[in-house]
Amino acid sequence: MLPHAAMAETVNEAVAAALQKHPTLEQAVAVQRAARDDLTIERSAYFPTVSAMTAIGRVYGDNATSRGLSVTRGAGYSNMWEGSLSINQKIFDGFRTSHMVGSAKAKEGAAVFALQEAKETLGLQTALAYLNVMRTRDSLAALEGYLGTIDSYRNRISAMLKEGVADDAELQQAEVIRLEVQNLIASFKGQVQAADAEFAKLTGHLPDEKLTRPADLSLPANATEALQAIWTTHPVVRRSNQTII
Repeated sequence: MLPHAAMAETVNEAVAAALQKHPTLEQAVAVQRAARDDLTIERSAYFPTVSAMTAIGRVYGDNATSRGLSVTRGAGYSNMWEGSLSINQKIFDGFRTSHMVGSAKAKEGAAVFALQEAKETLGLQTALAYLNVMRTRDSLAALEGYLGTIDSYRNRISAMLKEGVADDAELQQAEVIRLEVQNLIASFKGQVQAADAEFAKLTGHLPDEKLTRPADLSLPANATEALQAIWTTHPVVRRSNQTII
Protein backbone atom coordinates (compact mmCIF):
# COMPACT_ATOMS: atom_id res chain seq x y z
CA MET A 1 0.00 0.00 0.00
CA LEU A 2 0.96 3.61 -0.41
CA PRO A 3 2.39 5.52 2.54
CA HIS A 4 0.02 7.52 4.74
CA ALA A 5 1.31 10.85 3.38
CA ALA A 6 0.04 9.90 -0.09
CA MET A 7 -3.50 9.07 1.06
CA ALA A 8 -6.19 10.90 -0.83
CA GLU A 9 -8.24 13.67 0.80
CA THR A 10 -10.32 14.65 -2.25
CA VAL A 11 -12.29 12.53 -4.67
CA ASN A 12 -10.05 13.71 -7.53
CA GLU A 13 -6.96 12.48 -5.71
CA ALA A 14 -8.65 9.17 -4.98
CA VAL A 15 -9.57 8.67 -8.65
CA ALA A 16 -6.04 9.63 -9.71
CA ALA A 17 -4.61 7.04 -7.31
CA ALA A 18 -6.91 4.36 -8.72
CA LEU A 19 -5.93 5.21 -12.30
CA GLN A 20 -2.21 4.97 -11.61
CA LYS A 21 -1.89 1.21 -11.57
CA HIS A 22 -5.04 -0.89 -11.43
CA PRO A 23 -5.22 -4.42 -12.88
CA THR A 24 -8.24 -3.64 -15.04
CA LEU A 25 -6.41 -0.76 -16.70
CA GLU A 26 -3.27 -2.83 -17.20
CA GLN A 27 -5.38 -5.46 -18.94
CA ALA A 28 -7.03 -2.86 -21.19
CA VAL A 29 -3.62 -1.37 -22.03
CA ALA A 30 -2.29 -4.84 -22.92
CA VAL A 31 -5.27 -5.43 -25.22
CA GLN A 32 -4.65 -2.09 -26.93
CA ARG A 33 -0.98 -2.90 -27.45
CA ALA A 34 -1.89 -6.30 -28.89
CA ALA A 35 -4.33 -4.64 -31.30
CA ARG A 36 -1.61 -2.18 -32.36
CA ASP A 37 0.81 -5.03 -32.97
CA ASP A 38 -1.81 -6.90 -35.03
CA LEU A 39 -2.24 -3.79 -37.18
CA THR A 40 1.52 -3.63 -37.76
CA ILE A 41 1.54 -7.30 -38.75
CA GLU A 42 -1.31 -6.85 -41.24
CA ARG A 43 0.34 -3.78 -42.77
CA SER A 44 3.52 -5.74 -43.36
CA ALA A 45 1.71 -7.64 -46.14
CA TYR A 46 1.99 -4.50 -48.31
CA PHE A 47 5.79 -4.74 -48.35
CA PRO A 48 8.05 -7.20 -50.22
CA THR A 49 9.45 -10.26 -48.50
CA VAL A 50 13.14 -11.04 -48.51
CA SER A 51 14.47 -14.59 -48.27
CA ALA A 52 18.13 -15.51 -47.77
CA MET A 53 19.84 -18.91 -47.66
CA THR A 54 23.44 -19.89 -47.10
CA ALA A 55 25.29 -23.22 -46.99
CA ILE A 56 28.90 -23.80 -45.93
CA GLY A 57 30.76 -27.11 -45.72
CA ARG A 58 33.23 -29.56 -47.28
CA VAL A 59 32.45 -31.85 -50.19
CA TYR A 60 34.11 -35.15 -51.02
CA GLY A 61 34.64 -35.59 -54.73
CA ASP A 62 36.34 -37.92 -57.19
CA ASN A 63 36.53 -36.07 -60.43
CA ALA A 64 39.00 -34.28 -62.66
CA THR A 65 39.23 -31.34 -60.25
CA SER A 66 39.84 -33.51 -57.19
CA ARG A 67 42.37 -35.60 -58.94
CA GLY A 68 44.24 -32.48 -59.93
CA LEU A 69 44.35 -31.30 -56.31
CA SER A 70 45.56 -34.57 -54.78
CA VAL A 71 48.88 -36.27 -55.47
CA THR A 72 48.26 -39.42 -53.42
CA ARG A 73 44.84 -40.52 -54.59
CA GLY A 74 42.25 -39.68 -57.11
CA ALA A 75 39.69 -38.26 -54.65
CA GLY A 76 39.78 -35.24 -52.38
CA TYR A 77 37.83 -32.80 -50.19
CA SER A 78 37.03 -29.24 -51.17
CA ASN A 79 35.31 -26.35 -49.42
CA MET A 80 31.81 -25.32 -50.47
CA TRP A 81 30.06 -21.93 -50.11
CA GLU A 82 26.58 -21.38 -51.45
CA GLY A 83 24.15 -18.54 -50.96
CA SER A 84 20.93 -17.13 -52.40
CA LEU A 85 18.87 -13.98 -51.89
CA SER A 86 15.36 -13.47 -53.23
CA ILE A 87 12.87 -10.60 -53.00
CA ASN A 88 9.17 -11.17 -53.64
CA GLN A 89 6.50 -8.51 -53.97
CA LYS A 90 2.83 -9.44 -54.02
CA ILE A 91 1.05 -7.57 -56.82
CA PHE A 92 -2.60 -8.37 -56.14
CA ASP A 93 -4.29 -10.55 -53.51
CA GLY A 94 -7.93 -9.80 -54.17
CA PHE A 95 -8.01 -6.88 -51.69
CA ARG A 96 -7.37 -9.29 -48.83
CA THR A 97 -4.57 -7.20 -47.32
CA SER A 98 -6.57 -3.97 -47.41
CA HIS A 99 -9.53 -5.67 -45.76
CA MET A 100 -7.35 -7.22 -43.07
CA VAL A 101 -5.67 -3.85 -42.39
CA GLY A 102 -9.07 -2.18 -42.14
CA SER A 103 -10.24 -4.83 -39.70
CA ALA A 104 -7.10 -4.40 -37.59
CA LYS A 105 -7.61 -0.63 -37.54
CA ALA A 106 -11.18 -1.07 -36.31
CA LYS A 107 -10.03 -3.48 -33.59
CA GLU A 108 -7.37 -1.01 -32.49
CA GLY A 109 -9.99 1.76 -32.33
CA ALA A 110 -12.27 -0.51 -30.30
CA ALA A 111 -9.37 -1.25 -27.93
CA VAL A 112 -8.82 2.49 -27.43
CA PHE A 113 -12.45 2.97 -26.46
CA ALA A 114 -12.28 -0.12 -24.23
CA LEU A 115 -9.40 1.47 -22.36
CA GLN A 116 -11.36 4.70 -22.02
CA GLU A 117 -14.37 2.74 -20.77
CA ALA A 118 -12.20 0.96 -18.20
CA LYS A 119 -10.88 4.30 -16.96
CA GLU A 120 -14.34 5.83 -16.65
CA THR A 121 -15.75 2.73 -14.95
CA LEU A 122 -12.88 2.65 -12.48
CA GLY A 123 -13.25 6.38 -11.85
CA LEU A 124 -16.98 5.96 -11.17
CA GLN A 125 -16.38 3.03 -8.81
CA THR A 126 -13.75 5.01 -6.93
CA ALA A 127 -15.98 8.07 -6.63
CA LEU A 128 -18.84 5.92 -5.31
CA ALA A 129 -16.50 4.21 -2.86
CA TYR A 130 -15.26 7.63 -1.71
CA LEU A 131 -18.83 8.81 -1.11
CA ASN A 132 -19.69 5.56 0.65
CA VAL A 133 -16.80 6.07 3.05
CA MET A 134 -18.10 9.55 3.83
CA ARG A 135 -21.68 8.29 4.20
CA THR A 136 -20.83 5.49 6.62
CA ARG A 137 -18.54 7.71 8.68
CA ASP A 138 -21.12 10.49 8.94
CA SER A 139 -23.85 8.01 9.86
CA LEU A 140 -21.66 6.43 12.54
CA ALA A 141 -20.77 9.84 13.98
CA ALA A 142 -24.46 10.83 14.05
CA LEU A 143 -25.44 7.61 15.81
CA GLU A 144 -22.67 8.01 18.38
CA GLY A 145 -23.84 11.57 19.02
CA TYR A 146 -27.42 10.36 19.37
CA LEU A 147 -26.27 7.70 21.83
CA GLY A 148 -24.69 10.45 23.94
CA THR A 149 -27.99 12.32 23.94
CA ILE A 150 -29.87 9.19 25.00
CA ASP A 151 -27.38 8.56 27.82
CA SER A 152 -27.89 12.09 29.07
CA TYR A 153 -31.66 11.65 28.88
CA ARG A 154 -31.46 8.30 30.66
CA ASN A 155 -29.33 9.77 33.45
CA ARG A 156 -31.86 12.53 34.02
CA ILE A 157 -34.72 10.02 34.16
CA SER A 158 -32.76 7.86 36.59
CA ALA A 159 -32.17 10.84 38.86
CA MET A 160 -35.84 11.85 38.65
CA LEU A 161 -36.85 8.27 39.40
CA LYS A 162 -34.83 8.32 42.63
CA GLU A 163 -36.61 11.53 43.61
CA GLY A 164 -39.98 9.92 42.88
CA VAL A 165 -40.97 12.31 40.08
CA ALA A 166 -40.52 9.89 37.14
CA ASP A 167 -41.96 6.58 36.09
CA ASP A 168 -39.85 3.42 35.79
CA ALA A 169 -41.44 2.75 32.38
CA GLU A 170 -39.73 5.86 31.01
CA LEU A 171 -36.36 4.56 32.17
CA GLN A 172 -37.01 1.17 30.60
CA GLN A 173 -38.03 2.82 27.33
CA ALA A 174 -34.80 4.83 27.32
CA GLU A 175 -32.85 1.61 27.90
CA VAL A 176 -34.56 -0.08 24.94
CA ILE A 177 -33.82 2.86 22.66
CA ARG A 178 -30.23 2.89 23.86
CA LEU A 179 -29.79 -0.81 23.01
CA GLU A 180 -31.26 -0.28 19.54
CA VAL A 181 -28.87 2.58 18.87
CA GLN A 182 -25.93 0.48 20.11
CA ASN A 183 -26.93 -2.26 17.67
CA LEU A 184 -27.05 0.29 14.85
CA ILE A 185 -23.62 1.59 15.85
CA ALA A 186 -22.18 -1.94 15.74
CA SER A 187 -23.73 -2.46 12.31
CA PHE A 188 -22.38 0.83 10.94
CA LYS A 189 -18.89 0.08 12.28
CA GLY A 190 -18.93 -2.99 10.06
CA GLN A 191 -20.14 -0.88 7.14
CA VAL A 192 -17.31 1.59 7.74
CA GLN A 193 -14.75 -1.20 7.61
CA ALA A 194 -16.32 -2.63 4.45
CA ALA A 195 -16.33 0.80 2.80
CA ASP A 196 -12.69 1.37 3.74
CA ALA A 197 -11.76 -2.05 2.31
CA GLU A 198 -13.54 -1.32 -0.99
CA PHE A 199 -11.79 2.05 -1.19
CA ALA A 200 -8.41 0.41 -0.54
CA LYS A 201 -9.08 -2.24 -3.20
CA LEU A 202 -9.62 0.46 -5.82
CA THR A 203 -6.96 2.99 -4.84
CA GLY A 204 -4.31 0.84 -3.16
CA HIS A 205 -4.53 2.58 0.24
CA LEU A 206 -6.98 3.18 3.05
CA PRO A 207 -8.90 6.47 3.02
CA ASP A 208 -7.53 9.39 5.00
CA GLU A 209 -9.07 10.37 8.31
CA LYS A 210 -10.48 13.55 6.77
CA LEU A 211 -12.17 13.53 3.37
CA THR A 212 -13.23 16.62 1.43
CA ARG A 213 -16.84 16.74 0.37
CA PRO A 214 -16.99 16.86 -3.46
CA ALA A 215 -18.55 19.79 -5.26
CA ASP A 216 -21.99 19.39 -6.81
CA LEU A 217 -21.98 17.73 -10.25
CA SER A 218 -23.34 19.52 -13.30
CA LEU A 219 -25.89 17.16 -14.88
CA PRO A 220 -27.80 17.45 -18.20
CA ALA A 221 -30.96 19.50 -18.04
CA ASN A 222 -33.22 16.60 -19.04
CA ALA A 223 -33.24 12.95 -20.09
CA THR A 224 -33.13 13.81 -23.81
CA GLU A 225 -29.86 15.71 -23.44
CA ALA A 226 -28.44 12.92 -21.30
CA LEU A 227 -29.29 10.26 -23.91
CA GLN A 228 -27.89 12.37 -26.73
CA ALA A 229 -24.63 12.77 -24.84
CA ILE A 230 -24.47 9.02 -24.23
CA TRP A 231 -25.03 8.08 -27.89
CA THR A 232 -22.31 10.44 -29.09
CA THR A 233 -19.61 10.28 -26.42
CA HIS A 234 -19.94 7.16 -24.29
CA PRO A 235 -16.99 4.78 -24.92
CA VAL A 236 -19.21 1.67 -24.87
CA VAL A 237 -21.28 2.99 -27.79
CA ARG A 238 -18.21 4.15 -29.70
CA ARG A 239 -16.48 0.81 -29.15
CA SER A 240 -19.58 -1.02 -30.41
CA ASN A 241 -19.56 1.13 -33.56
CA GLN A 242 -15.93 0.18 -34.20
CA THR A 243 -16.74 -3.50 -33.69
CA ILE A 244 -19.69 -3.38 -36.09
CA ILE A 245 -17.59 -1.65 -38.75
